[in-house]
Amino acid sequence: MATAKQPKKDKSPADKRCCLYLRYSSSSQTEQSIEGQHRVCSEYCERNGLDIVDVYVDRATSARSVEKRDAYKKMMGLSGQGLWGSIIVYKLDRFSRDRINFAIARDILKKNGVRLVSATENISDAPEGIIFESLLEGLAEYYSAELSQKIKRGKRESAMKGKNTGCYYPLGYKGADGYHVIDPLTAPLVKEAFERYAEGEKITDIYRDFNARGYRTPRGAEFNRSSFRTMFGNENYIGVYKYMEIRIEDKIPPIIENELFEKVQKRLEENNRRPPRGRAKVDYLLSGKIICGHCESMMNGETGTSKSGKPHNYYMCFGRKKKNGCTKKNVRKDDIELMVVENAFNLLTDEKIEELAEIGYRESVRAMKEDSRISELTKKIAENNKAIDNLSKAILLSDVVTEALPKKVAELESENKALGKEIQAQASDFIIISKKQIIHWLEKVRSGDVDSEHFKKTLLNVFVNTVIVRDENDGYVVTTTYNLTDIPADVRCSDVALFME
Repeated sequence: MATAKQPKKDKSPADKRCCLYLRYSSSSQTEQSIEGQHRVCSEYCERNGLDIVDVYVDRATSARSVEKRDAYKKMMGLSGQGLWGSIIVYKLDRFSRDRINFAIARDILKKNGVRLVSATENISDAPEGIIFESLLEGLAEYYSAELSQKIKRGKRESAMKGKNTGCYYPLGYKGADGYHVIDPLTAPLVKEAFERYAEGEKITDIYRDFNARGYRTPRGAEFNRSSFRTMFGNENYIGVYKYMEIRIEDKIPPIIENELFEKVQKRLEENNRRPPRGRAKVDYLLSGKIICGHCESMMNGETGTSKSGKPHNYYMCFGRKKKNGCTKKNVRKDDIELMVVENAFNLLTDEKIEELAEIGYRESVRAMKEDSRISELTKKIAENNKAIDNLSKAILLSDVVTEALPKKVAELESENKALGKEIQAQASDFIIISKKQIIHWLEKVRSGDVDSEHFKKTLLNVFVNTVIVRDENDGYVVTTTYNLTDIPADVRCSDVALFME
């Protein structure tokens, strides 16, 4: 159930008026969660001189399922009426965890002159882990093989426990304390896809049907042949956890029966024996990130051929392709990618490099603490030290000292030495990336070549979250959502040559 008060009439300036959006995501949570969020958000507003004129509450709803959040939809519908100048949330994930929905909603709020503010976070709009994973990829490649191996060893420690190693959970699963659990909303899609393919349907027909029904991959992109082949070959679906050479059976709750999985593998193998056909693969760098600003559909990479036979690569709105009435023009691949890359390149200021370095360092420390036993071992040493201190005081104050007390002290000191060695061993399997290392690498990136495909990928992975393209008069407006805050987003283009029909 969702509730929302009727907006108040308030005479204070719009930039001083705000509303609160509060949400908890499951029936196992209670009203205390809403009350706690309300208290923290109210305190934030009081500190910052903001007047609360409205409160919107969604109870037991998912951050990804916008359709089920009535209060959220009402609030977004009223955002253009000048009732308030900002929306205050407890944390940004209360607003949305879906990258595409988040980008579209924030674009709407921006056009309506409304800010989205977290009462508890002074961080980027996307999880810092996204930036950290991108930094790791670039650093591991730039620095030595030893660094790469250390990163892999750290992830291997998590893998031995069956925990996620920083990748997206495959369709059908979601995370719970780092482990795979079945997602009841998407698991039926996985089973449907396996069954349809096993019964003889073509991958092309299945993924086109899924896209037309509005389903998306865990990364928010439309399905394609590659995503379905990856799905069909994933042993997670029969309960097998895999990471590099690690393979643990019955570690993940299965979605597919072994018999159905084997049937699909057999058909894949038969199809792989057929001679390949089709044109050379084109790498569309903005796939999964670029969105139509008119109908909010994803824009997909397409290849066409001119009358002279020359191939042309461009991004096309999926809504227009499906003839839903959208008139969004096609956009040339090379032009839009270069524009987004050049704007991201301009973000590599000394200040932003320093900010990224701080994020990377902080996240590497967090990852080591969470994925190793170091915190547990350190706590045990602290407990032993306290016990040693108490025993030593007892020895000093006692008139008669038995052999048991000094012996116990010696045992605890010996245990601490062993624990210290274990901490060193655990730490050696993890990489703590220093700010200096990250700054050095990013400065090297800043001196790179914007025409290099590898350089473009690096910049887009680290900085760019989503790109919304909207036609306007004789050109278009590009709104880029970055993984860092306080960055200018809109770029206006008036060169109609960038369009393709």
